[in-house]
Amino acid sequence: MIGLLTQVLCELEMAMVEKGVVPLTYVSRSIMSPEIRFIKDGTNRNMRDWFIFKDYMNSMDQTLKILKSARRRLKLKNALFKLGL
Repeated sequence: MIGLLTQVLCELEMAMVEKGVVPLTYVSRSIMSPEIRFIKDGTNRNMRDWFIFKDYMNSMDQTLKILKSARRRLKLKNALFKLGL
């Protein structure tokens, strides 16, 4: 699970670098308390990682929906422009 999460985050970072996307702010490690960051129990650590991964996937899903909607609106706008409306 940790390997998959790391892989997905690395792929996202590489895509951002390739596209020249600059993050708006730096999020420091202090956003997560040490009790949560340094969980020794494997089950709880996997649960923590799953919640992070799930939130990431939900965010990506919402981003894709927004981009698809924007694409549809742009196609409609272009079609109306061609019709002279």
